[in-house]
Amino acid sequence: MKKLWNYIDKKNIKATTKYKFAFFIIILLSGLLGYILWLIFRNFGLSSGAWMFCFIGYPVLISFYITVLYAYNHEFHDKKR
Repeated sequence: MKKLWNYIDKKNIKATTKYKFAFFIIILLSGLLGYILWLIFRNFGLSSGAWMFCFIGYPVLISFYITVLYAYNHEFHDKKR
């Protein structure tokens, strides 16, 4: 997460846009990991769409809070243009 955070911080955009971009990327990655996990477990009887939303939704929700907590400790900086 630190590498992604530093990569986004190096971009020449406003800090608020950096936060939105970080939230989008981290939530997208956690949702993708949940989907891959569901693809593995659907062969064991969890093949309904409700289970897919559980496997995708909980990691997305948790990643939102993890990103907020990480943002409190590591702030983005505005670059001077």
